[in-house]
Amino acid sequence: MTRGAHIAFVAGSRWTPSTPRPSRPGEPKLPPGIRAEYSPRYYAAFVYDPDGNNVEAVHHD
Repeated sequence: MTRGAHIAFVAGSRWTPSTPRPSRPGEPKLPPGIRAEYSPRYYAAFVYDPDGNNVEAVHHD
């Protein structure tokens, strides 16, 4: 089984902490926010899934 993979999904809009979250397993890695190290338009949140993979939801304004 692969561990340590980075999997990204495009989000249709910005996801904010006030948005209701689905009940999913996963340990937060980085909370939602602008990732200026990538781009000033890069808004993303990251979690680790139960297998240790880095899962990202990203939106570009």
